[in-house]
Amino acid sequence: MIVLFIGVNHNLAMDLRDHLEPLGAGVVHYRSPLKALENLSEIDPQAILYAQMDFPRHWKVLLSMIRQEKSKEECIFILFHEGSEVPATEAEKAAFLEVNAILSMEKGLQDFIKQFVDIYLRYRNFPVLLTSTSLQHNGWNMAFQHPTRQHLVNGLLVQIDRIGGLFRPDSRKAIADIKTKTVIQATIKFDSQIIECPIRIFHNSGQIIFTWYKLPPEAAKTIQLILDSARQ
Repeated sequence: MIVLFIGVNHNLAMDLRDHLEPLGAGVVHYRSPLKALENLSEIDPQAILYAQMDFPRHWKVLLSMIRQEKSKEECIFILFHEGSEVPATEAEKAAFLEVNAILSMEKGLQDFIKQFVDIYLRYRNFPVLLTSTSLQHNGWNMAFQHPTRQHLVNGLLVQIDRIGGLFRPDSRKAIADIKTKTVIQATIKFDSQIIECPIRIFHNSGQIIFTWYKLPPEAAKTIQLILDSARQ
């Protein structure tokens, strides 16, 4: 997965690499939108972060070309700026040209990164979770009881690695208020085998990235066997 960052701030590019590379995202940095445009087909990014304050005009041309080939799901285009809001006319143009989101750097780097990750996960998955090896799947059935409201949450476990997994619920609203670090007892059906295992919420953006938490030996053995068999 490639994130194309277009902006003059080299330090921001380095910060993006530090935060996104653990999730399997390579960051390509261009200080010139025209140069990025020339090499767009070669880069083939899955997401573009465009510094509107650095280049206020070129993003429209760039985005128009991208949308001729790729949808909002195939290439996520995010404008960002340093102030609290953008002019209404620019926001209208962004909506018309199918910008995925407009973000602000006003609250600092950590908030900006979190917003980007949240938006990306609405449309696509990161190539890996928390480690360099993971297994993607069409979806194993997974369910758990909501930690506070007690209703049953159903969905699919679409990615696992030795540290955790990515859960996609049937309804985003069903998990909207589940906080990070919450420990939940989950039931997962791996083909013909059902396991009960505790998980700990790492990130919730309508999909949940979680870590395994004090796995029972049998559950840990089953997960390891699935990962091993996929690599053979």
